Amino acid sequence: MLIESRLEKRLLPHRQRWNDRLFAAHASLDKHLDLWLAGVIVAAVAVQTVLFSGWNEFYEENAPSEMAQNVFLLLASLFFLAAAIADLDRIARLSLYGLALFCFTAFVREVEIEGTALGDVLDPAMRYDLDYMAIVIVALVIVAASFRHLGASVRGALSWLCTNAGRWLLVGVVFYLLGDASEKSLFSSEKSINQMIEETLEQTATMFFLLSATLTFASPTARLAFTGRQKP
Repeated sequence: MLIESRLEKRLLPHRQRWNDRLFAAHASLDKHLDLWLAGVIVAAVAVQTVLFSGWNEFYEENAPSEMAQNVFLLLASLFFLAAAIADLDRIARLSLYGLALFCFTAFVREVEIEGTALGDVLDPAMRYDLDYMAIVIVALVIVAASFRHLGASVRGALSWLCTNAGRWLLVGVVFYLLGDASEKSLFSSEKSINQMIEETLEQTATMFFLLSATLTFASPTARLAFTGRQKP
């Protein structure tokens, strides 16, 4: 017993230091979780680019790359919508509805149903852009509902953009704009290369949109930023 007691006394400081390091590492992981997830996104896109470079069929319309974009955009819109439903503050809720609509609009833009059985059924609606008209109507309803709180809504949105969730949305917007520029032959004169670059950049953008939506849904502090408050 005496030997065990002495051994424990010798090991206790080392064990305490080890526990302190583990707690510090865990706190750092929690604090920089979004950076780890962003790194996963970049690594995943890099691996995909290496594996499928030169495989044009992977980047065509309704091909795996574009289908992945649709999934990420739909999930992002659903996470923003879920965050809006979870929030009781009117200003935050309306702002989150706007973000959900933004991601859903990008989803509608990316979905290609022409030439499919569904496209034949919805041809009259697609011919007159009824889907975009519906989106515009919903957007006007959100703006009208926010009109009395327009100043607070703008300040809250700017405050949210300074959070981790907001910054990753801005990163996604930059990638999305670069993808759109690639479609206009900004990076190469060869169509297949431009298409690969475009779809890769847009897929990266949609993954960052999903990261932003997930962080907003998971963090009450991020949602509180819409109201101008930083602490729950």
